[in-house]
Amino acid sequence: MKVILSVFIFACLTAALTATASEDYVCDNNGAKRIVSIVYQNEEQPVPCEVRYDKGQGVETLWTAKSEVGFCEARVNEFIEKQESWGWNCNKFEVPETVGNVNSQQPQHVSDSVSPDSDAEDGLHTSMY
Repeated sequence: MKVILSVFIFACLTAALTATASEDYVCDNNGAKRIVSIVYQNEEQPVPCEVRYDKGQGVETLWTAKSEVGFCEARVNEFIEKQESWGWNCNKFEVPETVGNVNSQQPQHVSDSVSPDSDAEDGLHTSMY
């Protein structure tokens, strides 16, 4: 099972790296997996960005921001907190310098909350969860 999870995570991270920069969180609940990602169009800039959610049945874009810095990060933190309140265990994965070394990367538990400071003009995507 760990081998399958490792291959799955490696494939997701590799796919994300080929197109854009991203921050990825993997949530687990009794063997079920979910991936929440912040995808940046340019790794040098915090916007534009998208929050994507993968339940293993396709990737859904939950939120997008074109100009509001911190919008995607705040939404991910709120979403992760909600997942954890439902019994999911979520960990952030940092992309190692050598992608082939994913198995040795230690996850970081997400517990810090970021509250949004304003309603964003940047697009809330029509689907929430």
